[in-house]
Amino acid sequence: MTSRAIALQILGALSRQQQLLVQVVQDLPATDLNRCIHDRMPSIGWLLGPAVYLELYWLRERLSSDADLSGRAAAVRPRPAA
Repeated sequence: MTSRAIALQILGALSRQQQLLVQVVQDLPATDLNRCIHDRMPSIGWLLGPAVYLELYWLRERLSSDADLSGRAAAVRPRPAA
């Protein structure tokens, strides 16, 4: 198998995982999406932001050498509380 074929296989698997993640949150009402279920855990909506950013960072910036969008998004991405 060529490296291109392996890369396409990996990207396909990542795409399926992204679709599953979107399906989990797309039908949630905003109140549930932003509700914390435990004092020490952030809301599902908060967890979604870093997940999307990491995907953007690794696939677009690191693999495609395109840092434009991830550079702009880094300024607004949520950071864990200290």
